[in-house]
Amino acid sequence: MIYKRSVTRKVLNIQVIPGSNMEIRNDNDRRLWFRIKSIDKKLDSLGKIGSENFDWLTWESLTDESARLYSELSVMDDILKVVRNQMQK
Repeated sequence: MIYKRSVTRKVLNIQVIPGSNMEIRNDNDRRLWFRIKSIDKKLDSLGKIGSENFDWLTWESLTDESARLYSELSVMDDILKVVRNQMQK
């Protein structure tokens, strides 16, 4: 039996999120975007900053997690490459 290999060509599919400066370039970005949006909803549910029942520790841990997820986006990799190239010159 002879198996033929089929070659599929991937087309770069960049989607811009309305109301945001984020681009979804791949499945990893899409997964990260949903996790970031989930964290944003949790931050909104905490209420106003400085209110009586506001939990600063939860707010800080959620903002740290959001920043970590933003840094994993493919757009940030491109920005990091540009900065590294400028620093090496």
